[in-house]
Amino acid sequence: MENNAKYKDLVIEYYENKNVSGYLRMFRNLMVLFTEVNIGHPTEERSHQINLQTSNKFGEIDLDYIESFCINSEISNYMADDSFGVIRNKFLFKISQFEFLVLNINFLLDQFYKAQVFSFMAFLKTKGIENNFLSEKGKDFSEEIYLREVLDLCFPGLIKFYGSKCINSKREELCDVYLRDSNKICLIEFKDVLLSASAKNSGNQERLFKALEEKFLKNKKNKSKGITQLLNAVEDVDNHSVSFDTSVPDIDLEIFPVIIYTDNTFGVEGVNNHFKKLFTKEIENLDLKNVKVRDVVFINLNYFEMHQDYLNHNYLDIFVIIDQYLQHIENTNFSLTPFEVFSRFYMNKYVPEELGTLSSFTEIMNDIISAE
Repeated sequence: MENNAKYKDLVIEYYENKNVSGYLRMFRNLMVLFTEVNIGHPTEERSHQINLQTSNKFGEIDLDYIESFCINSEISNYMADDSFGVIRNKFLFKISQFEFLVLNINFLLDQFYKAQVFSFMAFLKTKGIENNFLSEKGKDFSEEIYLREVLDLCFPGLIKFYGSKCINSKREELCDVYLRDSNKICLIEFKDVLLSASAKNSGNQERLFKALEEKFLKNKKNKSKGITQLLNAVEDVDNHSVSFDTSVPDIDLEIFPVIIYTDNTFGVEGVNNHFKKLFTKEIENLDLKNVKVRDVVFINLNYFEMHQDYLNHNYLDIFVIIDQYLQHIENTNFSLTPFEVFSRFYMNKYVPEELGTLSSFTEIMNDIISAE
């Protein structure tokens, strides 16, 4: 955001408010906490009580920033809420000057991404700035910048078109991402949205699926979303082919519809199955003549982040693994298996090579470790 005209000055002020020099230094602080807990070690070696005296002595942390996560002053007037807002933001208990108790490791992990989004939004509110930051972040940053960077790393050899470059017969956006290898086309809709805590925690099936359908079928303004967008895209390709891809084959097109999501709620087994059935029913009603369509598949963006080296070195073929996954879930015993779970078994069987730490991750980590 430092490069965005609208937010660059605000985000610098945000870091100053957090008592850190910038995002790299902020993540360095969080990495020290993460390391002190011994994540990655056997369970019996983990420690939720940490001592940061040595880290402070050698300038590896900013103590004022660490203390901003302490819940001590909030305990006397703590009130529970659907999102566990206070403890999400105050996941440490201060024992002494350098000793802290980590109350919830998941809320520490949230600080590496999701919590930063809401923290910055809260900062904007304290300044009296009216904004639509969540929507802008999802479109301008996650979709327009980050998603493209990730998929470019994963699929350097595929034909790719994004967003405004994917135009249908009505001169509207066909899909968020178009990938093609020979006659195989992957149509992708990206959903960097969150399901509200009240819907998640309601325990009410009708309310939950109504909220999900607003994300994946049609929103409150009756605008097509997710699944419906993919159905419209498939129908347009069947009737009009693909005008922007001048080398697309005339016949035997195979379409692989994919939803890429970021909220883990959308990867829950029953959710995937519910929308797959709706998609399949609607596809059957379209009476397609010129394309063959696979069932829709939900894939977490994290899958592409973690497998980018395997994909760009051709250890994995996204079209093959989707086909294998759809065959796998035809078995009623495995019908609810999420894509990511199947992928682990697939990797063990067909990709025995271990490529080690991601090249892009190593580069980022070097920047974080050296941040001052």
